[in-house]
Amino acid sequence: MQKKKNFKWSEFNVWTESPTGSIIIQSLRTQEVVEFTNDYKPKLKTSKFNSGLVAEELREFYDDLFDLGLIVYSDISESDLFLKFFHQERKRLDTLKVVFTPTLQCQAACFYCWQPHGGEIMGQEIADLFIIKLNDFFTRYDQTKKLFLELFGGEPLLAWKIISYTLPRVQAVCDKHQVELETSIISNTELMSLDKAKFLFQFNWQELQTTFDGPQRIHDQIRTKRGGQPTFQNIYKNFAKILESSTAPRLTKARCHFYPSTISLIPELFDQFIKSGFNQHSGFRVSVKEVQQTNTAQISPNIFGQKKFKPLAGQNLAEAFLWLYRKMALRGLKKVPHVYQDGPLCYEKQFAAWVVAPDGIVESCDSMVGTRKGYAQLDQLLPILNNQSDENFAYLKLCNQDKCSQRYTCGGSCTYNAMVETGQWRQRWCRKEYLEKINSGLLRLHYVEFSDQEL
Repeated sequence: MQKKKNFKWSEFNVWTESPTGSIIIQSLRTQEVVEFTNDYKPKLKTSKFNSGLVAEELREFYDDLFDLGLIVYSDISESDLFLKFFHQERKRLDTLKVVFTPTLQCQAACFYCWQPHGGEIMGQEIADLFIIKLNDFFTRYDQTKKLFLELFGGEPLLAWKIISYTLPRVQAVCDKHQVELETSIISNTELMSLDKAKFLFQFNWQELQTTFDGPQRIHDQIRTKRGGQPTFQNIYKNFAKILESSTAPRLTKARCHFYPSTISLIPELFDQFIKSGFNQHSGFRVSVKEVQQTNTAQISPNIFGQKKFKPLAGQNLAEAFLWLYRKMALRGLKKVPHVYQDGPLCYEKQFAAWVVAPDGIVESCDSMVGTRKGYAQLDQLLPILNNQSDENFAYLKLCNQDKCSQRYTCGGSCTYNAMVETGQWRQRWCRKEYLEKINSGLLRLHYVEFSDQEL
């Protein structure tokens, strides 16, 4: 006689309760959501939603809950399954991701920028070597079927000549190996034009990301040119021009930076987007991001009144994000995430990921570009794979010991920020309290507060 299987709630669940008494549970592993009406509340109350055994009274739902990832067999180690998944995903070779940085120069002087601006624009000989190494990679790893190429800086448009030289050659190599090319660019758009957009559009342009540091009166105190001139009007005009053009990328994203003293002003920027009709375009997206204090930051006394500010953290930071997401939802701006991801599989953690600097140094992390601490150079023996040893991620054992529900959303979080704080590379940067708060809050936003609309 076959032994009956017992089930437990997954360690990776978050849940919330609606005003009507229903219980809404989400798996952060699968991102699937179920809602139990008030009729089932007594049965659910006999169970814990993280690791506790599932009540026998819910047996009729076992198959569905198991398929959705909300429950697992009681004798399964979810910690082992997480590590297996993490390493399988980071070792995937179906997509090569490249941050292509043709210059570290930038005409802006944002106080918080960590990069050592300046230096030379990438030369043609480096671009040619990059093309050779791409060809080598695709020849060796014929399972690679996609190249995701992100143009980064500095301000990459300052190196337009080398971009326009490189992209057709990248496309030719991709065509030769039957690899799909996707491109994106992170740019302040001051130098963007319709001609440049038309050129990028030829190469399966997927995304333009531009940062705004608040409404104009705030932005122009933070994001100035090196001579102190304002930048908002020109950036906004060019951003609108690209968004409304026939050669806009699939996504045109406005990233809105906030600081402890400017959070309440960000909705003014949202309102300006709506007044300009940005939300009428299906590809328009808004994201929000906190600014962290950096070693090189020189804080504007007009805004902060001091040379350093104390960044938000933990539950205070989560509450700031949730407040801004709520303001977005009230205005119908997309896109409020269903799950907040904190870098579970960033460039630094993946096998098939290069961050190419103007001088040909290959970094493992886009936050390290320009530091000249790369793990390789293009003229060295390539193709190589990044971070091949699983031992580089021993810190995940601490995450497993904590049985943290957020492991699939962060993977130990940002190793660069951990290095900034601890001085040691490849440590975890635990933000458990923050992630628990924000992801339970997002579940409530989507399925309780705004359950009747697509956020």
